[in-house]
Amino acid sequence: MPEAVTHGVRRSLWVRIGVPLVIVAFALAVGSGAFSSKPETAAQRAARIEAVVRCPSCIDVSVLNSQETTSVAVRHQIAREVARGESTARIEQTLVDQYGENILLEPPDSGGFAIIWIVPIVLAAGALAVVGTLFWRRSRLFAATGAAQAKGATPAATPADAPADAAP
Repeated sequence: MPEAVTHGVRRSLWVRIGVPLVIVAFALAVGSGAFSSKPETAAQRAARIEAVVRCPSCIDVSVLNSQETTSVAVRHQIAREVARGESTARIEQTLVDQYGENILLEPPDSGGFAIIWIVPIVLAAGALAVVGTLFWRRSRLFAATGAAQAKGATPAATPADAPADAAP
């Protein structure tokens, strides 16, 4: 009977943790537009590119948010290249060639993704596995001790537990 209660508690714990995690994952997937079937329009694509391109005459402002003449010129250039069907990477490379690396608000990917994201995730998963294993072993020990006490058995005395003045 105690085993059935234990499995019920474990199931409810997994349900209490798992269901919210699944809901959050689903909400993030839907919110990210991963299931969107509408193709991006040229204006949306141009705005997305303009949001990551720095105003040449401003400090840390995108051309999308700036009304400087240089920003307007860059926006027109981006719109022309989008209308011609150029790829986003090609448009960004053209701007980098004209204005330098600083034209992009988001620096190009330098391969540091694995170090920044993957390594901490792997370390956290390893730590969780170690802690989970320790808790699992501890729960088995407590279950075995509880079962022995329920039967009325007491653990056998070891020589270290024997009083010092007792004669063998």
